[in-house]
Amino acid sequence: MAEKSQAFFVVCTAIQAYMDDGFSVLAMEHVDHALQTFRAELEGRHGSLDVSTMSAGILVCTLCLLQARPFTMYLQLMADLYHLDTKLDVLVPSADHDFPTRHSIEVLSIMDLPTSVIGRISPSMGVWRNLRKHQDKWEGGRLGGVEVVSGLPRSFLDILADIEDSERQDLEARLWAWPGEIGMHAQCILWDCWRYSAVLDVRRRTKRVAADAAPKVPPTHDKSTDSALSPSTEVVMCRLVASIYSLFRAVEIPANHHLLVHNGLIYPLVTASVEVPLLAAHPEWKEVLDDVRASFNKKDSFHVQKMIDEILEAAWKEGSDSFDIETAAQTRGVEIAVF
Repeated sequence: MAEKSQAFFVVCTAIQAYMDDGFSVLAMEHVDHALQTFRAELEGRHGSLDVSTMSAGILVCTLCLLQARPFTMYLQLMADLYHLDTKLDVLVPSADHDFPTRHSIEVLSIMDLPTSVIGRISPSMGVWRNLRKHQDKWEGGRLGGVEVVSGLPRSFLDILADIEDSERQDLEARLWAWPGEIGMHAQCILWDCWRYSAVLDVRRRTKRVAADAAPKVPPTHDKSTDSALSPSTEVVMCRLVASIYSLFRAVEIPANHHLLVHNGLIYPLVTASVEVPLLAAHPEWKEVLDDVRASFNKKDSFHVQKMIDEILEAAWKEGSDSFDIETAAQTRGVEIAVF
């Protein structure tokens, strides 16, 4: 791909420079050069799909997300240019016959999922749903199995893709009814973490929409609403923390040290950490989450992890169950990838 795309090579160089030197002047010069090169190449190849350029764009997003810099505008730029949100069937080479094309679109669509980014500037465009509808036309239909970037089954990602556009009851029903997939024990625990996290996420989104619809009404904790939820948020939270604990301990076993599955804990960790009143009532749960956060901080010096820490600390200090993590990220001028 580097032979076909100058941007691909330049962006890879910038990523390495950032990993080696952080926010040094030289590293930031590499980053700026990479962004300029990618924009110029994308404009020069307007109207024609080039997988190497699209891959360079995905790497640009990766470079930005490591620094917690906004990157969803680049997703929108590529989606608009290649009509990924509307006309996937016009792509040449056809995505069902060309693995690099399919993989590039799939990775972009993971980054575009509503649950993948906190504080996103550009809204989700529904690329995953469009890709899956397009796959219905392929021989053999929709792809199954586990998507390699997120580590999640594609059938589960189908549910996450609808989290902004479905009624809470309908989406929760789909989450609880999701049968799962065959996988390693650590994978299965991770998928449970995501299932419980998604239940909590959709409940928080529903509360936020209701609060936005009645901005003059001060937020209150409505216990009657909690009692109508089944299972209760407290029970879901308990199961989530138990699953996080199980996976965290499982990856400490020497035989599992080579696994990367624990990297998928960011979304569950963040989702659980903003349920502050429940954590205050169950300090043993908070201790589990603190241990996981400390583990990530120990091995990950990227700026995105520091911003996650800062925002979760702000949630804890506020002490409410209505902390708006989206606004907290936007106020800081960051986008936080949690996939």
